[in-house]
Amino acid sequence: MKQRISVLFSFIFFTISILHAQPFSVAYQDAEYVDTERADRTVNARIFYPSNQTGEALPVAEGTFPLIVFAHGFVMPYTAYNLYWESFVAEGYVVVMLDTETGISPSHQDYALDMVFLVEKLQAESLLEDSPFYQKLNGLSAVMGHLSQLLARLQIGNCKAPAHISLGHPFNLYGHKPQHLRNGLSV
Repeated sequence: MKQRISVLFSFIFFTISILHAQPFSVAYQDAEYVDTERADRTVNARIFYPSNQTGEALPVAEGTFPLIVFAHGFVMPYTAYNLYWESFVAEGYVVVMLDTETGISPSHQDYALDMVFLVEKLQAESLLEDSPFYQKLNGLSAVMGHLSQLLARLQIGNCKAPAHISLGHPFNLYGHKPQHLRNGLSV
């Protein structure tokens, strides 16, 4: 009897796993934007997004997606956070990894303004027909990162979902999974 119940639960679990929506593949593209309101400041980023294939400069998957602008820790490259972009993109988020202020003496103000600029830039691009993100963002945005996003929170007063990364508590505002963040996204 126990063996039959075990087989039945295994079958149910397997069936539910198959029926659950499969995660998206992760595609990316590098971006270099110029903020003309800040003396033509160059803002570099790598944009990771849902796709049907893994690779560089591939089409965005069907649907619309929330946007996360992620700030790396100072003196840390954005590549150290691959677990985050891989997890979020697989769940249906566009993740922009900021790649500025990487030295040992960063400008916190510029870094925060870079985050604000990227949120506004990507949301605006989603309205442009020649953008790969045309009609792909759903208007929801969040800033996230390693301490520095708190500065951007002051700049984006209507952003409802700042998420701070700290050792042991990676998503301490909305839980430990991307879907917990989804409920708080709003700009």
